[in-house]
Amino acid sequence: MILTSSFSALAQSTTKSKDAASLNPTFSASGMAGLTSHFVYHGLSMSNANPAINAQLLLNMGPQFKFGFWGANIANVSNADDNFWVQFQGVIAIEFPNQLKANFTIADHSYYTSQQRNGQTATADLIFRTKFLGQIELNNNFEGSDSSSQHYRVGYLHRFKGPWFAVGHLGYTNEQSDALNSFLDFQAEGIYQPLPNMKFKAGTTVTSDAGQLNGRGGFHYYFSSEFVF
Repeated sequence: MILTSSFSALAQSTTKSKDAASLNPTFSASGMAGLTSHFVYHGLSMSNANPAINAQLLLNMGPQFKFGFWGANIANVSNADDNFWVQFQGVIAIEFPNQLKANFTIADHSYYTSQQRNGQTATADLIFRTKFLGQIELNNNFEGSDSSSQHYRVGYLHRFKGPWFAVGHLGYTNEQSDALNSFLDFQAEGIYQPLPNMKFKAGTTVTSDAGQLNGRGGFHYYFSSEFVF
């Protein structure tokens, strides 16, 4: 799985030198491009077990504020014929004392061609001491249900010797719709990072209550590559 404003982006920022963080504000662009064998988000299939491409471009307005977009191709996420998912994002990055870093993201979601699933999210991603991970995401139109949801996520990143990493996540989606049930998701991922801006990943996900949402939960696996610039 490859997704913007996530734990991986925060974790990668910890590999940069402390000197870089003390430089004067710069105005530049950053982003990523990735290919995955199966796009899975919070335990739910977004590409119907097919390959997907996603990309992000952000304009950096100094060291703390960024804005831009992220997009990916999707399939079979609802009865509507949606083929693309685009987010327009604003991100605030803050570094606190005691090795705590945070990204706060506001995103406007648009799906093409229907508008059934359009909505907004507010997300806080946290990383403590480069290995303890946390996320809270508020969604005002979860899966096109016209109801809100809250997603809570914790994780742990383990660094092996050399370019190898492993990360595990446990998430809980608290759904407010009477037609849907709240559910758990678990994700385990191995990462090989031969270069600072290049990653290869292999992972699995599993959810509780796999039968709802067109059967898009359950057990999934994926392989992906990611290039950051």
